Amino acid sequence: MGRWRLFAIDTGRDRIGTMTALADFLAREASLVAQKPIVDYVHMKTRLSLNEFTREQQFREAFDASRAASYAAVLGDLVAVVESHLRTAAGPRSGALPAALARLFQECLARFDVPMTDPPERLARDLEQRLAQLQLAAPKSSADVALTCGNAVFDLLPIHPRLRKDDREPVVEGVRFFFMSRCQRLGERLDKAALVAALLGESAAAAPRTA
Repeated sequence: MGRWRLFAIDTGRDRIGTMTALADFLAREASLVAQKPIVDYVHMKTRLSLNEFTREQQFREAFDASRAASYAAVLGDLVAVVESHLRTAAGPRSGALPAALARLFQECLARFDVPMTDPPERLARDLEQRLAQLQLAAPKSSADVALTCGNAVFDLLPIHPRLRKDDREPVVEGVRFFFMSRCQRLGERLDKAALVAALLGESAAAAPRTA
């Protein structure tokens, strides 16, 4: 795709045991899961290549806004899945995970190639509150978590709602399946003890938890 190198595919084999490795995983996978369905859907509707349908400035702006907001939605769901894997390892300190993971989420937002449509600080605050709510119940499966980003990606597609009104179910299910496939064996890849130590060590030295 020439200059449009939007995402890369992880082999899914490397151990994730540091903050850097976790941030790399989250940013890479969110970029892939968020953007590929958008590119594929727009191509299906327009029959144009990526370079062709981004030549028009107005559409390019809508496409970039869609990519950015979808990235934030998928990234949030990925962080929620990571939290579910780390919760038991954190034990009585698990209540500190939402704030620590929300800070990592905000750092990953800054890696995207276009600015977020919403303030990153607000997105991080909202995610922290969501993670705290999720901790009140048993961990959800990646399939259940991905309902959030699946619907968000559909709602954010840069195609007029009239032209996609019958496509919600296949798009949402496609995003969910893709999300689940990228989360396969994630629990085995995470070095939970090392990540909890790194996350909560940074959390203790960081600013107080946001309201």
